Amino acid sequence: MDHTTRLAATIALLAALVGGCGTDDEPAPPSFAGKAPADQVAAARTAMAGLHAVHLTGTLTNAGRPLDVDLALADDGSCAGTLGVDGGVAEVRATEDGAWFRPDATLWSSIVDADPDADDAGEQIAEVVGERWVVLEDDDLRALCDFRSIMSSLISAPEDGRVYSSAGTEEVDGAPALRIRSDDGNQGRGAGGGGTTYGYIRADAPHYLVRTERPGGEAPATMTFSDFDVVPDVATPAADDVVAPDELDALAG
Repeated sequence: MDHTTRLAATIALLAALVGGCGTDDEPAPPSFAGKAPADQVAAARTAMAGLHAVHLTGTLTNAGRPLDVDLALADDGSCAGTLGVDGGVAEVRATEDGAWFRPDATLWSSIVDADPDADDAGEQIAEVVGERWVVLEDDDLRALCDFRSIMSSLISAPEDGRVYSSAGTEEVDGAPALRIRSDDGNQGRGAGGGGTTYGYIRADAPHYLVRTERPGGEAPATMTFSDFDVVPDVATPAADDVVAPDELDALAG
């Protein structure tokens, strides 16, 4: 499942929006929408850094294969949700006690039957494992629940060489958001894809990032963020609901 390891890398970003107003006795301060895009990005970065939990959904692409992500994350390392690829879905769960995943039969076949010598092995493993969870030992996969790492990768700091520009406003989940374009200053201003991403921040403070987009190119991606600071309630699976790693190795072997 190395197709899941680019999550943090594929999400880059930017953006924000809105205003303030003064009283009748003094000039109104500049609205948030009137600030320079780089300043809007800085405000979004600060808002996201203050979060303790978030729910992310969307589709990423790795090696031409789309990965559907639906994860609720918290800064204590807990997470819960699903990953979908090749028509299959795996539930993912992590707590302070460890991390686990539970692929369906379609995804087991995608994982195991990639080996030409493992004819129908995925189907057989799915039948034996059933509804039990599998211990998730791969550090790259475990990083999918690394809340702080993901948060820090969402919005590039100004010193990272990004070039920001306004790209209009849109509604996201029924609320106005400022759309900001972010380009790699070392690669120029290409027409989408490559080093270009777009970010949207909701109008009302705090100016959370609510969507990111990487259009075109070899790895298009769209990610939406919601449930800010809603900490997921994730339970550690019972011991008899978990497949021991040696048992899984025996099945796969």
